[in-house]
Amino acid sequence: GLYSHLVGIPKALLPGVGGKKILDFWWKVVNMRQLFNEVYLVTNADKYKYYERWATANDFPVENIINDGSTTNKTQLGAAADLELVVRSKRFNDDVMVVAGDML
Repeated sequence: GLYSHLVGIPKALLPGVGGKKILDFWWKVVNMRQLFNEVYLVTNADKYKYYERWATANDFPVENIINDGSTTNKTQLGAAADLELVVRSKRFNDDVMVVAGDML
């Protein structure tokens, strides 16, 4: 169909206004304001490659993309478990702001 080329692409990386992705707008604001020491993005294993490409093209640290290892809807960890994964793996004890990709 008309949008078959978009199948499998994460919602935050779908093209929007002027061809820019929703995540592009968000990252520009976060980067410009410099309010955060570190920004992490957690994704499912099957979407990781999309975010890795986006990070490389947008000066986002690839090492800050966390693959939660899930490959199906049944094995997805959920937002709370993904947050715990980042806190545990990056070992930080600081304030955290969470933005869910579906809410961008």
